[in-house]
Amino acid sequence: MQPLRHLRIHCCVLRAALLLACGSLLAACAGNPSYFLPEAQSYQQPKIEVITAAAVGDAVLVQGFRRQQAAFDLYQPLSVSYFNVRPNSYLRVGRVNGDDIYEAIDRQSSFYEHNNLWLLLNREQRRICAYELTKNYSSCEPFNADVAQGRFYTREVYPDNLPEQALLYSGRVGTTLLFDYQNRLTNSAKPQTHRVQYDLNNGNLIRYHNAEIEVLEADNQRLLYQLKSAF
Repeated sequence: MQPLRHLRIHCCVLRAALLLACGSLLAACAGNPSYFLPEAQSYQQPKIEVITAAAVGDAVLVQGFRRQQAAFDLYQPLSVSYFNVRPNSYLRVGRVNGDDIYEAIDRQSSFYEHNNLWLLLNREQRRICAYELTKNYSSCEPFNADVAQGRFYTREVYPDNLPEQALLYSGRVGTTLLFDYQNRLTNSAKPQTHRVQYDLNNGNLIRYHNAEIEVLEADNQRLLYQLKSAF
């Protein structure tokens, strides 16, 4: 993993531990967090020389970047101290005092009334915390994700700030095959789209940029092909 940024915040002086009848709740300074993301790796689909079928609207070839990132899904509403947490998907973005920092994918729907909160999760100690980023303060509760409360897994994340290009199958008219080429540049909200046409009378090998695609079968519903080279 590569560090993205390091944030140092002076920890507050007050540390308090409260014992509740239903269990233990810890309210304390979280410490100095460090933030990181796994390095994004290039990828392409499908693989070279593999016979593949694509329906109309499907990508015949897609090439871009993605990262494998630790994730957590919360299945049902949960109370953490005086915070109410909605079901959501969270991605690990750092660590603080041995706890993993998780940020909600949908920030607006993670906490009911607080948008500046993240989650701290510790699988070994079975603890979940509501982490107040601006105050560097956390409130914790016992938590066991193995008891139908959520799940930990690895999620494929496709960063919006990295380029991606794709060739989509758009059907057949007579001997002409129709494709839409999409190219999303860095930080572009919407991909640029170009219509591409190929006449099968000129052969069954399609070339676009550096990509080569051998057409095996094609109609107005699907394309059977073999990828020879990528973009």
